Amino acid sequence: MINSLQEKIVGGILVLLALLFINPFHFWMPNIVTTILVVALIVVFALFASLVIREHPRDEREQYHIYRASRWGYLVALFGMIAGVVYQALFDYVDPVLVIILVATVIVKLWSHYRLNK
Repeated sequence: MINSLQEKIVGGILVLLALLFINPFHFWMPNIVTTILVVALIVVFALFASLVIREHPRDEREQYHIYRASRWGYLVALFGMIAGVVYQALFDYVDPVLVIILVATVIVKLWSHYRLNK
């Protein structure tokens, strides 16, 4: 099993970096800072993804916890994307990238479920 402290630290850094992109008036983010934040976000995400992929439960209880955490994460991500599509639709512009990510997420979920049951 991956060190949970390691996962919490990397996950926390990932959340903080993502939150730095919420800057509605663009008053503190010149282009160089934006570039640095984008690179940092990508690197920290890759580190977090590697921790998630290498995660191996020691027993059935840990396996169940990983399963439940993954399911909640998936549902929250879907809810966020659906809320984004609905919000944008109300203002007559839906970003195609958001719809593509939503569709890809659902397709990968269904495809992986199908493949794992074979």
